Amino acid sequence: MDSRRLRADVYLALKTEFRELRKEVGSQERAAELTRVDQQTISLYENRNRPEFAPLDVVADLLDVTGSTALLQQLADVVGAVVIKLPEGVGPACVIESSGKMAVQLGKVMVAIGQALADGQISEEESERIVGKLQGVIVSAHALSEQIKAEAAK
Repeated sequence: MDSRRLRADVYLALKTEFRELRKEVGSQERAAELTRVDQQTISLYENRNRPEFAPLDVVADLLDVTGSTALLQQLADVVGAVVIKLPEGVGPACVIESSGKMAVQLGKVMVAIGQALADGQISEEESERIVGKLQGVIVSAHALSEQIKAEAAK
């Protein structure tokens, strides 16, 4: 994997996430039943010492079965994007619940920012914690916006 454009750890992480996705459906044989490839090919896609990667149609078949977003997020990380799973619930109760969840998360972010700035600067560790919390708020805000759209469409 040395001649590739990205760092080796990026490709290894993709292999790892593919293996985790496959485990969600069960054995390699089960993954083969759900896709157009055989068990040995699934094994090659998982093998960290082999250059083969699963093609998009095989990944799509497994994603369809599992609903997992981990592999998608690993790919999105390459370009600095975020994968947000759409909410499953609709209706006023879901909108209220999502609003509350987002408000709580935002409150925690604001507290973390205040605590971090108590000494006049934000450390790298504090930054990572705050950014992680902010990403949760972003996901919650998107879920809320989708639920509001669904509610308006009724």
